[in-house]
Amino acid sequence: MSYVVAIGGANLDISAQPRGAVLARDSIPGTISTNFGGVARNIAENLARLNLDCCLLSAVGNDTNGLALLQHTEGVGVNIAEVLHVAEAHTGLYVSVNDAQGDLSIAVNDMAVLEYVTAAYLSEKQALLKQARLIVVDTNLSQDCLTALFEQASQVPVFIDPVSVQKAPKIRNHLAKIHTLKPNRLEAEQLSGLSLADDEAVPAVATWFLQQGVANIVLSLGERGLYCASQQEQGWAKPLPVKVCNTSGAGDALMSGLVYGYLSGYSLLKAARFAQACAALTVEVAQANCLTLSLAAVIHLLSTHDPNHSLGLL
Repeated sequence: MSYVVAIGGANLDISAQPRGAVLARDSIPGTISTNFGGVARNIAENLARLNLDCCLLSAVGNDTNGLALLQHTEGVGVNIAEVLHVAEAHTGLYVSVNDAQGDLSIAVNDMAVLEYVTAAYLSEKQALLKQARLIVVDTNLSQDCLTALFEQASQVPVFIDPVSVQKAPKIRNHLAKIHTLKPNRLEAEQLSGLSLADDEAVPAVATWFLQQGVANIVLSLGERGLYCASQQEQGWAKPLPVKVCNTSGAGDALMSGLVYGYLSGYSLLKAARFAQACAALTVEVAQANCLTLSLAAVIHLLSTHDPNHSLGLL
């Protein structure tokens, strides 16, 4: 059986969208919503919507939030059989406040339950990991857990989402073991010590990551687009025109598209374009996952905005 393993966060997301400017130390009118999230879980859901078999490795509490999250995730087609149920902890929570344009202003995460996703837990899943076509991981995992993963999955392509500036350093000593890395500007600067302030500096930063042993580097630079590099190719993938509602799930959708593109045999730049279409569909909705994401929807978007982009199917 061909499948992807996604390892990392599975949370309940509480998102606040103000109707105007965010004011410090004040109450702001707006809308508040709850959705199922977590970087790895979001990626797993997106992959299932793209018709890929995906197994989620994570941990939730034995509480109402955890039960509902797993029911939803299984309902969209993700294999949740190996997710830990932890009586001593509550399911992870992620609380975010956007600015008026839908971009993240501030967020707080409470993900102590992931401390139960240990090196020993991964050791128990060794056969599952070794037989996977690809493993996609977020850095919500502990340093020890990430180290164990790289040791256990040395023959399987590992895709990494650095998640945040605070968590990105966990992978600094493992760059040579990463197949595809997708940092944003701040994460890439933190890892490399180099500036991405202007477009002219971008190729040099990408080259630095390749020199560290990363096979594919995809620099996610917001409105500037993606800069992608491997030993075979490099270049820009400019963003698709989109009406932004909420950017919170864009990076997860982007990673899902990169996974799909790699497994489909696309070149890096072709996979990046496919990934951008996944992200474009996602930022147009209020949730972190687009409920209408599908291969057909991605193809339609690309045929509308990028007619020269031809796709081969799995």
